[in-house]
Amino acid sequence: MSKFALWKGLGKKSKDYKFVDRIVSEQYRRGGVEFWIHKYLGPETQTANGDATLTNTATSQSVIPELDIQDVLNMEIRDRTYDPDVYSLMGHYQITDNDFGLTLAGMTITNDTLSITFHLNDMVNQIGRKLMTGDVIEVIHLRDDLVLGSDIAVSKFYVVDEGSRPAEGWDPNWLSHIWRVRCQPIADTQEYRNILNLPPTDTNGDPIATGNGPSALADILSTYNKEMAISDAIVAEAENQVPFRTFQPAHLYVLPADIDKPESIWAGDGIPPNGSKPVNSGESFPDAAIGSYFLRTDYKPPVLYKKTATRWQRVKIDYRQPWVPTNETLITFINNDAITTYTDGTVHPEKQNIRTAVKPKLDPDII
Repeated sequence: MSKFALWKGLGKKSKDYKFVDRIVSEQYRRGGVEFWIHKYLGPETQTANGDATLTNTATSQSVIPELDIQDVLNMEIRDRTYDPDVYSLMGHYQITDNDFGLTLAGMTITNDTLSITFHLNDMVNQIGRKLMTGDVIEVIHLRDDLVLGSDIAVSKFYVVDEGSRPAEGWDPNWLSHIWRVRCQPIADTQEYRNILNLPPTDTNGDPIATGNGPSALADILSTYNKEMAISDAIVAEAENQVPFRTFQPAHLYVLPADIDKPESIWAGDGIPPNGSKPVNSGESFPDAAIGSYFLRTDYKPPVLYKKTATRWQRVKIDYRQPWVPTNETLITFINNDAITTYTDGTVHPEKQNIRTAVKPKLDPDII
């Protein structure tokens, strides 16, 4: 290879490269803007729990914890840890106007994506590696110091989606000096708890005591509390407008053969005919006198029974149950931690995997 060639060979960074690199670095230091880097350190420490799909980070032999995957089944890293120290880097990006798009989901920002470039060697010297997926960048020059109703200043936070060497970062020696990352705004999700739980800061970036005000960035950046308040208000008004799940059937009725009083269809309310309320209720019949009423709440919907000389006779079904949001019903099913006790005294959890309830076995006719 000629000594006058621009390409000096593998692993050889000539004085020409170092000269260009110093110029590029100076350009970023003089003409760039400061970014604060929240360095991703990998999943939170976990211990063995019997699930082979979850990484046991406590005994992991991984040399690079940033490459560990917390849940290999869903390919997720839900619990992320970030360096408590914040790193300062100078970078460049093109400022553009945010365009709003009107879709079926409402008004959204269509181009809130940043493409930021950093000097490669300064970045590695500062944080120890290149910026990678999962790192969070705090754009402090976009800090809003005019937050309504407080003296708190809030920066914009973006998470790195990917990084690459841009074409404009290569010099005549075929060597790169720039690292470019594409970033998206972070959301109020489990992955960024370490960052969103940080205290708010003032216009100088110093943590401040807020008293009865917001105690963490999540209280300012997240719309969760406001959305839950709106949802609760909607549910409350729905219960006011339609207090029961079933329709009003007062004008629809049948005449049972054994009584002369008309009975409305789907109008059972779980209240005895004599109007006594409340009535005793439970999930099993008690010892009671003849003529007593009892509401079985383990049935869906509940059923009202009357004690006769020989048995408990069904009287009516309580169709007049209040509305319950679907998510609350699903929570009781998904988070069911109840334990069932069988007649022989053995106990078993009600929630179990299908592979546990229906165990595979060999077909003897095939063997």
